[in-house]
Amino acid sequence: MTTMNDPVIKNRKLLITGCGLSGTQYSSKVFQAIGLKITHEQPIPPNGQMGMDGIASWYMAVPAPDPPFGPSACDWAFDYIIHLVKHPLEVIPSTAQFILRADHRNWLYMANNIPEIALGLPNFDIIRKKDTLLMVAAARYRYFWNLETAKKATYRLQVEHFRKQVASPCESMDITYDRKLIDAIPNTINQRSICTSEKPWLLSWQTLGALDFQLSQSIKELTNIYNYIQ
Repeated sequence: MTTMNDPVIKNRKLLITGCGLSGTQYSSKVFQAIGLKITHEQPIPPNGQMGMDGIASWYMAVPAPDPPFGPSACDWAFDYIIHLVKHPLEVIPSTAQFILRADHRNWLYMANNIPEIALGLPNFDIIRKKDTLLMVAAARYRYFWNLETAKKATYRLQVEHFRKQVASPCESMDITYDRKLIDAIPNTINQRSICTSEKPWLLSWQTLGALDFQLSQSIKELTNIYNYIQ
């Protein structure tokens, strides 16, 4: 039995989520090209709010109120949820650079919703002053945030092979998979330029293992599950 104080959960067709910098903006453009009214979490109109068919937002991987940008997952339900992933050695360094430039709101949102991300690490200001701490924080975020996203996902797609792999969810959602329209969307669309103008940092399994061996092994296992070649 519902009461007047119960939240009203609204429904949309599609949520694209995962970790930040994994291709949510690019994937939203792809679905727009093939006919869905999908927005992105970035607060630049017409984005920053829920689209008629759904949204791409890394914040909505967790059911938390008041994300820094865009709507809360607490208020919405979706027919389909796509979990975007990217090879960890490519995306962990970018995430470290993002954390370096990010304000406290994003870090607090990560750590408050999944405490393991910041467990045992010093405070945010100290993390931003040390490259090694930045990389460990980024690696923990990628690992634990992906685990959380996987709990709710209908599909998992690699952003590196998104153009091909998106055919399956398109079929399920009764959307015409038009490869020509999809190929016309540049796969260089991303949020990186907003976060930093620096060249991408580099990371190897050896370096990650030296920083945190157990975390490195856990990420390797997840990499295998996601069908990436190490």
